[in-house]
Amino acid sequence: MKLDLSKLQISNQDRSRSITFPDQLTPELAELIGIMIGDGHIGRYKTENYTHYEIFINGNIRDKDYYENYVNPLIFKLFNIKFNIRLLPNENGIVLRKDSKGIYSFLSEVIGIPSRKDNVSVPACILDGSKEIKSSFLRGYSDADFCLMLKRKPKIYPIIQGTSKSKIAMIQCGKILEEFGIKNSVREEKEYYAKRKATYTKHRIFIYGIFQVNSFMEQIGFSNPKKYEKYKKSGPEGI
Repeated sequence: MKLDLSKLQISNQDRSRSITFPDQLTPELAELIGIMIGDGHIGRYKTENYTHYEIFINGNIRDKDYYENYVNPLIFKLFNIKFNIRLLPNENGIVLRKDSKGIYSFLSEVIGIPSRKDNVSVPACILDGSKEIKSSFLRGYSDADFCLMLKRKPKIYPIIQGTSKSKIAMIQCGKILEEFGIKNSVREEKEYYAKRKATYTKHRIFIYGIFQVNSFMEQIGFSNPKKYEKYKKSGPEGI
């Protein structure tokens, strides 16, 4: 799918850094879009003399290998530049960050990723894309916001769970999964956080059981090696 770059705004700094921008929706770009919808943030901030265009991806420090050796090279392949990496050991976090008017413009204007993600939805270019594009998007989104859980009933019973503030994003992901023949359920849950003395609404998607989880792994899967290894070590094919 060809992308419309007519709204793209590029700064002189972007040009001096030789940043490039994809003009086609590829599986690699679709996967990065999934990562950005899940763990990413884009923002435009004005100061007295300057406008900052910030893009960053937040993750857990235990996934350092995934962000350093998979996500950042993926970004480089798409934009010809790597993000700066900062470790936050006191917060168990890792942040990939870059200031770029062009990348901000590309993600917001060309792809349609909003700054606030409370009601974020799957971008139209993904919904209109091929099954390969949708699979790649879900893989990136799953690495960000999905997890594999193993329950014992008494045998191991695998469950893949995704969580988002956005109801529409979970519903759309559910419909995409159904296109791959993967049964799932979406529901709303409320959680009370004693530390903040507040109740928050979250929307979750569930993929239950050996057959459905195996189908997910075969058609979507994880790029995050820790999530993939957890699946392999659980031995769901042999349960």
